[in-house]
Amino acid sequence: MLDVYLIRHGETIYNSQHRIQGTLDSALSEKGKRQCESLGRSLQRRLQGLEIHDWYVSPQGRARQSSAIIRQFLGRSDLPEETVENDLREIDCGEAEGMIRFDLDAELLENLHRDPYQRYPGGQSVADLIERGKSLRDTILRVPGKEEIPRDSIPVSLERQQTRRVVIVSHGNFIRALATALTGMPPEFSLRISKGNTGLSHLARRTGEKDFKIYLWNDLSHAAEV
Repeated sequence: MLDVYLIRHGETIYNSQHRIQGTLDSALSEKGKRQCESLGRSLQRRLQGLEIHDWYVSPQGRARQSSAIIRQFLGRSDLPEETVENDLREIDCGEAEGMIRFDLDAELLENLHRDPYQRYPGGQSVADLIERGKSLRDTILRVPGKEEIPRDSIPVSLERQQTRRVVIVSHGNFIRALATALTGMPPEFSLRISKGNTGLSHLARRTGEKDFKIYLWNDLSHAAEV
């Protein structure tokens, strides 16, 4: 079995200003730092007694900063080292980067919200991200040698013992696209789900199954205390 925990970075200064970030970066706001601290403490309880095998993070500064704070407040000495994965980076928003979202052309903004194939001018589309997500599904989120094993041939007790747990710290648009790729849903699905700052999602795939299932999406219960 493969358990994947998807985490969006904490609030940034650009987030608080409703600016489009994409490939740009701005530091976490004070609220964003507190969100990450709170999530770290929450994960300490949620994952108590469970081994984490891999920890992947986007190369962008806001994700790296968030990951470091979460790991600090998770407070475990047995965490795997971070692996920086370039394909976890956020969508390229092209000419829109740095702009306040509501200053975008109204028709373009509407199309971006309803059409996964609509590209930012000079940038990417959600459909582009989904293809990148499929690549990750077939590489870092693949269980070598187990893909063709019939699920019913593996005792549940043994599968629980062999569960691989992966934490991924990334970005809102990319996490939604990755979830779409992992679950085998159509591209439009990515536009129907939201992902708040430090929102926690849990997806899992049993050995022998092709697609992941969503067991938790965008949980922000830890942020109530922020």
